Amino acid sequence: MGTFTNWGDSLIGDRISSKSRKVIRGSALNKGFFNSPCFVTKLEIHVYCVIEKPLAKAINIKRSEIHRKIGDSLKAEKVVVRSGKSPKCKIFKYSGPHRGQQCTFKDEVFCVIDLPMEPIRSK
Repeated sequence: MGTFTNWGDSLIGDRISSKSRKVIRGSALNKGFFNSPCFVTKLEIHVYCVIEKPLAKAINIKRSEIHRKIGDSLKAEKVVVRSGKSPKCKIFKYSGPHRGQQCTFKDEVFCVIDLPMEPIRSK
């Protein structure tokens, strides 16, 4: 169980919850992991994704950057998510006038970091 922030780190699970400032929904693709239709979604600006339910089916992916345990999470500026069902999103309030979106992805979800967090630069 840990938080991963490097480029290319990814999560795989049956249900993944996320919070971000911006959600861009993509189109449905023809084939997912098990030849079923899947949806692609981009999460942008301070993204946090965490596995709520691990994947029940075994998938033979031999990459060390894929994390599969409950509680594993990603933290990045941009994350691309592929899921079997359309995500359910709701808006919540950050501090002040800022708002964010909380999404739940279900059915064979795969998340990968597209742009990691940039380090804070001292002036």
